[in-house]
Amino acid sequence: MPVIVDAMGGDHAPHEIVKGALSAAQEFGIDVVLVGKEPELAKFGINNPHIQLHHAESAVLMHENPARAVRSKPDSSIAVATRLLKAGRGAALVSAGNTGAVMASAFLELGAVKGIDRPAIATTIPTLDGSLIAIDCGANVDCKPSQLLEFAHMGSLYARHVLGVAIPRIGLLNIGTETGKGNALAKETQKLLRASGLEFVGNVEGTQIFKGVVDVLVTDGFVGNIFLKTSEGLSEMFFHALDEALKASGADGAVAETVAKRLERYSCSNPANSGAPLLGVDGCVIIAHGASRADTIKNAIALGHRYSESGALQFIREACPDWSARA
Repeated sequence: MPVIVDAMGGDHAPHEIVKGALSAAQEFGIDVVLVGKEPELAKFGINNPHIQLHHAESAVLMHENPARAVRSKPDSSIAVATRLLKAGRGAALVSAGNTGAVMASAFLELGAVKGIDRPAIATTIPTLDGSLIAIDCGANVDCKPSQLLEFAHMGSLYARHVLGVAIPRIGLLNIGTETGKGNALAKETQKLLRASGLEFVGNVEGTQIFKGVVDVLVTDGFVGNIFLKTSEGLSEMFFHALDEALKASGADGAVAETVAKRLERYSCSNPANSGAPLLGVDGCVIIAHGASRADTIKNAIALGHRYSESGALQFIREACPDWSARA
């Protein structure tokens, strides 16, 4: 089944979205349904048997109030794309549009997996030992311990079935590694995670995150989003400083290119880490960064395809009742 793509969502839509969809079709043979204003999409002269166009009259803009826009624009590209996913016209949905609107549309149209209290955003973060999944990175600013337990279970299943981690190590983002550290939310969540049957390795301090000590980092969406945006900002600063240092040292172009290539995987904006699944909604939904370019969209489409093919969503559906019983 095709991956449905919100062609009008993102800072560089629709041009970069179309380019990314064409790349996904050409490189991976993935079928794609581009949802957006057909007259605009037709201008790109798309001639690929793997690409279909589906008209949507409007779009949710990046600055609009998410919930209000979704309700007032039922003909927007994200709303139409989500309904197509619900109707079984595609295997997954990818959007680089207004994150709040993507979440609102997914929750309103698809609903949550039965037994899941709150869906959560799982973002891939590079580490010295590969990468980890941080969950939640912004969907829920106020959380209960039982919800963080759900995030841990969903993140573990995603890491196992989509990313191929045999026994995902779970860590709780906290202000110290010692047992009992943290606020009331962290302390109660620790108890639940220890009794969860997951591979819980304990609390994780900020200084440990990038050392690769865990595969799934659990936190509430308020702290998780601050951590994510801080990491992105620090990454940008580092690579800017590195570029200036290489130029000041007189390094030739070949040396600079080699260094950049070696360090590329550590960049938070690396297209290879593109796309964050919205776990817990009853459908495979991938949220891409608003500033996504074609390479990022291409990889987000590939991730959506892999997520749907892995069966991870069905594993979440089947395992959810047991989590509730443990909590």
